[in-house]
Order: sequence, then C-alpha cells, then structure tokens
Amino acid sequence: MAGIVQTSTVTLAKSAAAVRAAAMVELAYPERDEDVSVADALTALADQLLTALVAANTVAGGAPTTPAGSSLPQYSFPDPVAWGDTLIL
Repeated sequence: MAGIVQTSTVTLAKSAAAVRAAAMVELAYPERDEDVSVADALTALADQLLTALVAANTVAGGAPTTPAGSSLPQYSFPDPVAWGDTLIL
C-alpha cells in the first residue's frame, strides 16, 4: 500500500504486515504438508486485513489507494555527479 498510514490505523497496519510475513515464512519453510494450506489461509487473512486497512486509512483521512499496483517500493536518489563514470576501472 502506498501513501501515508494514519496514526489511528498503525495497529491494523502492523497486524496486516505480521500476518503477511507469517504466511511467507510458512510458504518458504514448509516442514509438513499442512504448512502450504496454513500459508494459503494466512495469505487470505492478510488480504482481508489489507483491504480493511485501506478502508480504515481512507476514513481516517489518508489518501485512497489501491493495494494492487502500489506494492512496489519507492526510491529517491540524488542526481549523479558528472565525473562519476571516471571512477570505473
């Protein structure tokens, strides 16, 4: 989700992130066959929490966003110096 998370929705944002992380851990390190179904259930719960977070954040005054398409990180870098390429040997 891109945008500013309002202070009233921080707990919900932490919960959504924690459940998503738990789903990824279950999927990445399966120790039994049921771990994949647990990961699927956690992913579904994380999606529900994210939808609730977007709605709550919008109600709290945050800019409306869509979860799809806003999951890419945003970076900001300074302009390169003119002599930067001369350091490549």
